[in-house]
Amino acid sequence: MEIHTVADLSSWPEMDSQPLSLEESWRLRVASARVYSTVKNRDMERFEAALVFLENTYRLLPRLVAPIKHMKIMFGLKTMVIMWMLKQGRGMIDTVFKINQFFPSKLPQYQDHCNQHEMFLMRKNHLDFKALAQRLAMDKDKLQDYITNHMEEQYGEHYAQKVEDRLLQYLRKLETVLPGDTLH
Repeated sequence: MEIHTVADLSSWPEMDSQPLSLEESWRLRVASARVYSTVKNRDMERFEAALVFLENTYRLLPRLVAPIKHMKIMFGLKTMVIMWMLKQGRGMIDTVFKINQFFPSKLPQYQDHCNQHEMFLMRKNHLDFKALAQRLAMDKDKLQDYITNHMEEQYGEHYAQKVEDRLLQYLRKLETVLPGDTLH
């Protein structure tokens, strides 16, 4: 039975601050289960920890999945956070700051791992979403109209489920490359 289905880990204490490594596969498994629980439960307050986990596992195993697949998961989680912030009325300054943090103009972590077309698509998606989110953050009337008429269709539960499914595929792939249990 997969650890992802065994327990609700949202109430577990935070992982320690030691960096994740392949030598301690049990820590990766626990962190993986925690990330899945966070996303499955739409615990938006902890999505940034999920992003950090994905960045760390990408650094550890850059060939685990195609870079475009990794980017789609990261992009999906980041867009969910921003849309949640907009819907919750988290404040223009905080939201615009987070938009700029999540959607920089360059994507160096993927630069040497993607072909030109994939890089073009990644940058275009980032720029398009960034422009939309910034417009919504700065115009309350547009934001209210978007929340009422478009948000659920474009970034609602169906979108969140697709992101969750991609994440689960990634975590399952991660599980296949981890060494056996390291607890003695």
